[in-house]
Amino acid sequence: MKKIIAFDLGRVLFDFDYSLALNRLQTRVKVTAAELIEEILSSDFSLGFEKGLVSASEFYRDFQKRFGSNIGYEEFLDIWSDIFTPKEEMIGLAERLGRVYPLYLISNICEPHFQFLFARYPHVFGLFRTHILSYRVKSVKPEQEIYSRLKDAGKARYADIVYIDDREELVSAARGYGIDAVVFRGSEPLERELAMRGVWVPDIDEAQVLGEIARFLDDRPKVMIAGDPLPGTEFLKGTFTDPEGYAQKTEGAAVICYQRKRKEGGAPECVLRAVRVGPGEENLWRDIFRRHPVFSDFLQKKITFDILLLTSVQKGEEKSQGTAAAGIRGEELLRRFFRTRAGVIPENAETGEKS
Repeated sequence: MKKIIAFDLGRVLFDFDYSLALNRLQTRVKVTAAELIEEILSSDFSLGFEKGLVSASEFYRDFQKRFGSNIGYEEFLDIWSDIFTPKEEMIGLAERLGRVYPLYLISNICEPHFQFLFARYPHVFGLFRTHILSYRVKSVKPEQEIYSRLKDAGKARYADIVYIDDREELVSAARGYGIDAVVFRGSEPLERELAMRGVWVPDIDEAQVLGEIARFLDDRPKVMIAGDPLPGTEFLKGTFTDPEGYAQKTEGAAVICYQRKRKEGGAPECVLRAVRVGPGEENLWRDIFRRHPVFSDFLQKKITFDILLLTSVQKGEEKSQGTAAAGIRGEELLRRFFRTRAGVIPENAETGEKS
């Protein structure tokens, strides 16, 4: 299973259309629209700009000189940059993946375009741990240098990276370096490609629950972890300690469990749920978990903690194949969620190998 996931920007997270800018610029230049489009889109006119070898002001002056433009600098940059449309479905997929994997952005892009997008969509760029941008690293895809920067930023091997790009020639070049690159053809085909590579993609409900857990953890500097052993989360008991009794000072608790749910016409399966239990509400859960010793101790106030990790299949209860498989999925998502938050390299649940 892969360690990090890297996204291209253009045509993957954002659509773009240079004709929007060129149509606005064609009345402000001394060449024909056809000549303008041919020069901009069919040549390497902006390559140095994307590579960070040409500044925005130098690019503007070159544009003025080459096309006889009479447009002002600030207006030019605004027109040149206002060509993007967010791909909401893909941004949503990135948000879900970011709950359980470190995400990185790698893009051939000029500085004004990035600043334009960052100012308008900061939440999108906040999904990524690092932005590997051509104008910053002075290298463009498919050059190896920009991929090397991605590898170093993720502290990964090339083989550990799943890289998503819409351009087949860039995907082919990345594969030549040993990267597991995927040609982007839409969000649904991408999810299938990721599943084939052993990438765990939380669905919308699972991502919502993981988001609730994340918000709960963000509000608390110290959290105690208790409950059934969960593969990959044992390290949490050493990471989130409570020497000062912080948990005892909090009101209520967050109970995170797997509850079995039967899909219409399908086998029972476990679905992650997060529930806030406040003071006086503990009895709502007494019947459900009355046989679970840890939860029983919590209800009787023998132990105090903020988060309880439980499974819906209790001791002595026979697991159906569907329930067991769904339980494994839930455990794996939680394991990757906690390790991604802590910056810990996930281990293969079956082999124990770094993955």
